Amino acid sequence: HNMGVFCRAEQPPVATDDQFGTAENTHIVTIPASNDEVLLREQRESGAHVKARLSGQPLVLTRMHVQLVDGALNRFSGKMRILWEDRKVSDVQPAGAIRATKVTFTDKKAFDATCHTIQERLF
Repeated sequence: HNMGVFCRAEQPPVATDDQFGTAENTHIVTIPASNDEVLLREQRESGAHVKARLSGQPLVLTRMHVQLVDGALNRFSGKMRILWEDRKVSDVQPAGAIRATKVTFTDKKAFDATCHTIQERLF
């Protein structure tokens, strides 16, 4: 079978007031699955759209705060992997600089495991 999306849930953007004025928060969850694997991706974005240094690239359009969660479960081997990523944009003023620049700071965590119950029975 082809890897198809059997569930896609999107929460409509919610307007919130913050120090930058009105910004839209987004929350997207996707769950694609195949015969071998179930994947889950959750993404939350909040704050204003800004241009900041991201992954070594200058002036990349991003949101002030982005949170990502990716999960995968292999139905046959029982192997599970979860990745968390939290990105926040901050103003940084290097020594001797005239003005501050926006820089994205990223915190990543990963978790790997094997679920023996899944290995023993197929679902």
